[in-house]
Amino acid sequence: MKFNYLAKLCLLLLLPVFFTSCKTIANVQNKNLKKRSAKFLLQKMEENRYSYDWFAAKAKVKFESEEENVSFTVNLRMKHDSIIWLKIQKLSVEGLRVRMSADRIEVLNRQDNQYIVETFATVQSKMPIPFGFREIENLLAGNPFMQEGLEFEVSNDSSYYLLEALLKDNKNTTSSKGKIRLWLDENHRLVKLYAKIDESTIDANFSDFQLVNENILIAFEKDIVLNSPESGKIRFKINFNKIDLNEEQDLKFEIPDHYEQIISGNKIPKK
Repeated sequence: MKFNYLAKLCLLLLLPVFFTSCKTIANVQNKNLKKRSAKFLLQKMEENRYSYDWFAAKAKVKFESEEENVSFTVNLRMKHDSIIWLKIQKLSVEGLRVRMSADRIEVLNRQDNQYIVETFATVQSKMPIPFGFREIENLLAGNPFMQEGLEFEVSNDSSYYLLEALLKDNKNTTSSKGKIRLWLDENHRLVKLYAKIDESTIDANFSDFQLVNENILIAFEKDIVLNSPESGKIRFKINFNKIDLNEEQDLKFEIPDHYEQIISGNKIPKK
């Protein structure tokens, strides 16, 4: 993957689709789920949320599209409610560094010696599924999040609870056409998510739950597919190999003087 293309991907696609997939949930036999209300299941799912001040993770990522297939590694660091920091490497060579806050997104494109800045609102308006900063933060950490006001119906799908709701008056879309489905296991963990907004879809699977800090279960494997008219079909396979919580992280983001600056689409000549 060319890193200049990956820069666009980070800005427009990568952030909202870290947790999407085209897989179906495996059929597990001989498990009887107790009858539960949607309110009960949503409350239990919320109880599985964990809090943190600092989050750090390393992952191997395989990217597939109609144009190319490539593998790379990602270092992710987050200061809760403040900064999301990403370093993206291919063959141990840094290609991109990304810093995101609630008001803007900055990218250091190492291959082309560019510093790119866009307002968060501008990037959000171009996302196929336009999440806000907090939603992206929750997704990257693996925490559940839910828009308020959704009316869910519950049923059983094989050995999983299935929650379904229509997206009505969705503040993030102009047409308000959409739906969401959530699959929970017997421990009320979110193992699959499907969402459709207008013509874009997200279909997410979470697996390989491992203990972090001895008492927090986090999904270490995610298989990602986004399908939209703008991007076509894009797939990420993500395997985390390390997650650390509440250890202060270095969020270094120095801009070399010779880098060309691109601010809100306007080029500023190199010094």
